[in-house]
Amino acid sequence: MGDQPLHMGAVVEGYGEVSSVPIVIRYLCPRARMVAPPHRLNKGKAFDPQMHPRKDVWEGVFSLLRAQGATAVVVLMDVDRACPKYAAPVIRNTLEGIASSFDITVGFCLATPEYEAWFLESADLLGLGSPPPRIPRDCKGEIRRRMGRYRPTVDQPRLTAHLTGHLEQARRRSSSLDKFCREVEALCQS
Repeated sequence: MGDQPLHMGAVVEGYGEVSSVPIVIRYLCPRARMVAPPHRLNKGKAFDPQMHPRKDVWEGVFSLLRAQGATAVVVLMDVDRACPKYAAPVIRNTLEGIASSFDITVGFCLATPEYEAWFLESADLLGLGSPPPRIPRDCKGEIRRRMGRYRPTVDQPRLTAHLTGHLEQARRRSSSLDKFCREVEALCQS
């Protein structure tokens, strides 16, 4: 705690999040040192059809991150069509149990319905027009429509960096962004 570095790992679902998530982590927790780029894990491999974590897959991920020096790991997945109210506690409890055997503290968040929703909820702050009255299921498609072209690996980190300049306001607009930030902040205090 304090000024000592926090050796952090991350697990994400999409290619764009590999570059984007560390931007938010560094903004919220300057003492965080990413042990490696976020580990990208396909949801179909990470979870069974009922959204229960596949123990063997997560053991492999946590083992790898621990070998890289991580003592804290934040996991961010898109909720897509799952119900976060029911899925999140089950996933969190399972991941915490698996990670504890590797001496890793876990933070967990489901982006609702996907990472790009955070941009839509703060569209006016990012120069993307007004926030929609209701967040669509296909947030990437809506961002693409508003921008004319959307390449997650290029545009997502740029929009994320811009979003950190308005993070407090953006957090008030997006409960899942706020949840992710609280998870990172909690890990930073550990």
